[in-house]
Amino acid sequence: MEIRGEGTPVKVIDAFTKESIAETKEKYGLKAGDVVFLENPSGGGAATAQILVEARVRAVVIPEDISHAAEETFFKGDVPILRNIQLERADDFAMAEPEAMKAAIAEWEKAAEKRRQKAKEDELQSLFEEYRSERRRGLV
Repeated sequence: MEIRGEGTPVKVIDAFTKESIAETKEKYGLKAGDVVFLENPSGGGAATAQILVEARVRAVVIPEDISHAAEETFFKGDVPILRNIQLERADDFAMAEPEAMKAAIAEWEKAAEKRRQKAKEDELQSLFEEYRSERRRGLV
């Protein structure tokens, strides 16, 4: 189905834990470019997210919110977090519609670019405010 363009394979990880990720890695492998589905995304943090970032997964599909620390780690690692992706499940594997996957990744990338731009603006504003404060105190 993947070769014919009819579906994007998605590896299912039962829980967002180091053990569950290691189990999936051992059973099915986890390589760069894989898309993973975190069946239960609660409980995982920055260290757990870093494992998937280092595996260079293409995207992470979640059914509900994840911790802020994990989301931040995925953002810094440039790994899209996708919600509301329709999956056809079969045990530890699932398939997603390729066009829906591409559209969701593109949408995430737009939002991530806006977020990066806002962070740059905030940093510049902070430097400007710091400079002003130092000028007022006569340090510059």
